[in-house]
Amino acid sequence: MIKLVLWLFSVGLLFMPAIIAQPAGDDLINPYYLFFETNGSFFETIRVGFEYGTSHKFDIIGQIFFVLHSWLWIQFDYFTGLNHIWFYVATKASIFALVLVSGTYWVFQLLRQVHLIISFWKLLYLVTAVAGATVQIHNSWSNDPVANYPLSGYASAIFSFVVLALLVKHKSSDSSKDLLMISFWASIAILYYQINIALLAAMCVFWVTQSWSKIKGRDFLQPLKTGIYLFLFPAIVVFYGSFITSGKTENYDGTSIGEWTQFPKTTLIGLVGTIPGGGWRLSERYLGSLLFPGWMSFLVLAVLLVILFSFWPNSALQKSAKIPISCVLFLTPALAFWVAVVSIQTVTLKYQNEIISIGHVYNFYAHGHIFAAGAIVLLLLVTLQKSLRWGAGLVCVIAIFGMTQFQINSQLRTNARDANYESWKLLNAFNVSLDDAARCDAWKTWASIDWVEYYEQHMGYGYQQAFKTLHNQDFCSTGTNPIP
Repeated sequence: MIKLVLWLFSVGLLFMPAIIAQPAGDDLINPYYLFFETNGSFFETIRVGFEYGTSHKFDIIGQIFFVLHSWLWIQFDYFTGLNHIWFYVATKASIFALVLVSGTYWVFQLLRQVHLIISFWKLLYLVTAVAGATVQIHNSWSNDPVANYPLSGYASAIFSFVVLALLVKHKSSDSSKDLLMISFWASIAILYYQINIALLAAMCVFWVTQSWSKIKGRDFLQPLKTGIYLFLFPAIVVFYGSFITSGKTENYDGTSIGEWTQFPKTTLIGLVGTIPGGGWRLSERYLGSLLFPGWMSFLVLAVLLVILFSFWPNSALQKSAKIPISCVLFLTPALAFWVAVVSIQTVTLKYQNEIISIGHVYNFYAHGHIFAAGAIVLLLLVTLQKSLRWGAGLVCVIAIFGMTQFQINSQLRTNARDANYESWKLLNAFNVSLDDAARCDAWKTWASIDWVEYYEQHMGYGYQQAFKTLHNQDFCSTGTNPIP
């Protein structure tokens, strides 16, 4: 129990700027827009989720999850009386925790392949420390999955790294049960969010690697069976999804192929922007200057040093079989997945138009971030086995880097909050205990901004309807109709 509490504290501290960043963009209006669309009905919400999941993308599980989250968000606000941001905070904290468990499971399976057994709990702390030290907010970029919507980025990565772990665990298995289990979880990952089609690249690497020796021995039947079992469920999902969404994607740039000449540049920007520190130049342009680290940043430094140095000196690690350089081969499926998950979005017209500078990212950042954290963990363990001096140096570099990144993230979060003060004020006003004048003032302050028409209308109608339905009174007696 103590291990769990201390780990949750570590997650909360290291990811704090991202966790407490206020909702903005579509995150802000979605709960209210959905309430307006469904009149707060649970069953109508499920219907809308199914409809969304069969529109331009085939991701039924994810869309139903998304709309349920919005429905629960409003219910949470009403029954607890807490500020609107609390449910959002709880959601992000939970997703970060789960993706760290998923990423640790993947690293755990990688280490088992080289017969290095480390306690899952201890490895979880290490992955948490490295991931927490390298996570970066891209607050000047509204598509950032770190500070903004986590349900499509990091939540989909939870499924991804379970599949990648299974590919490592069963890399030598011909069991139809094992292969079908991988196939099943890959299809669930795709149905959660379509970006996980990139898992097919990792599965192809797995299949070729596993089948190569048999093909060289002229045994063609077993590789054929392996391929059928491995790709069965994802193939059904992809082909059936293409049939369901046929003709519905032409008006959505996010599923329209862009310029092939632009694709390499956009992909490179996406890959570089994902690695640790890749967003620093963008952050510098946004912040102007970095403040001297506050006490929270030094607390982060201390926590990182304690976690990282718990592996040094480590007699069990020193006496274990050396991690061979060939261990990098076990990273190949995940590497293929990372490149593919970036490419899936950078090949489209929407993202080629938006990802124009290093640090501009989208949902693929979540997958790349966890992949990079896992790779750094392996590098650290290899370094500690070969040289304690170099290992200690790497520990210090990671810790100082993490303190700096935390300071950057904190400033970005603060600046974004100040820049979105009107939205912050409106969120706080969804409270029946406030007087009418305060609520009217919050709405007028928010509506004075030159919002896009659809945004203001969705927010206005849904916000008012939710307040009226739940509290049986007008949000503002002087009227809050959106400005056409």
